[in-house]
Amino acid sequence: MARLFALALAVFLCVQIAVGNLNGTRPTAPDAWPNGPLKALYIDDNINWNNPGSTFQSLISCGYNLVIIAFFVSGKAEDVAQAWGSMSSADQQNTINFAHDKNARITVSAGGADDNPYKQFSGAAYGKAVADWAQKTKLDGVDFDLENFGGGFTAGGMNTANTIKWVADATNTARSILGANAIITHAPQFPYFGYNQGFGNGYGLAYAQAPSIDFLLIQYYNNGKSDTYQEIFVSLNGGSISEIAKSGIPLEKLVVGKPVLQNDGNDWISASAFHSIVEQASTNLKWNAGVMGWEWHDANTNSEWIKTIYP
Repeated sequence: MARLFALALAVFLCVQIAVGNLNGTRPTAPDAWPNGPLKALYIDDNINWNNPGSTFQSLISCGYNLVIIAFFVSGKAEDVAQAWGSMSSADQQNTINFAHDKNARITVSAGGADDNPYKQFSGAAYGKAVADWAQKTKLDGVDFDLENFGGGFTAGGMNTANTIKWVADATNTARSILGANAIITHAPQFPYFGYNQGFGNGYGLAYAQAPSIDFLLIQYYNNGKSDTYQEIFVSLNGGSISEIAKSGIPLEKLVVGKPVLQNDGNDWISASAFHSIVEQASTNLKWNAGVMGWEWHDANTNSEWIKTIYP
């Protein structure tokens, strides 16, 4: 009887895995993820173009658990995303397997400062384009680095309500294609949450329509002063972590993003200062969501950065 039960269970599990694959979803890796704070890093340059997989493996070995390939711009892969797309299917899978063995994930970012897709695409079409590409190239999910919003959180000639819906539609469409096990993140600039910064908490309202977002990798750079614990976590005209959490987004989804090197963006802080801020937030707020860095340079630079923040 026990042998028959074990056999039936094995068949059931195999069928479930097969169904998941037929539906276009990847079975979850065996370990919990991220199993601690998120340690995310964008890669947009400084890659071995002859062997891109070696660069991704080097990055993951530095201690990051989310690698975000930049960028997928208005329906096509550019920069390092283009390098990933040029890899053979076997090399892509081998790199994904390496990441999973290290309890890391690899996704692609749609958007960036140079992308302005709001007139060219509906939100649903934009989400579908990047999700289809991510699925085709074996990635674990997608990131939306949506920028270039105007006052009142408007874009592409749309009013506020339609812009919010555009962002939510992109997210929800990607989720429907990639499935529940995929990683979906957004990387909004902190003013997009601020009631008093001209954006009327547009991103918070978009999240309310697309709550399956796993993490918000908030850019605390290039948008005015945000380099102290008080500013990042307590009060920033609606854009601090505490203020965003009070608007209804779970604290555990709010990740703090900063430039890795001083030349990577304005309002840079040293890794040691970042460490102190993270420690203070952990003690005072019980916050442990993690950090995001812009961007990859080399193994020594990026390893030192993340290991100083999280020794």
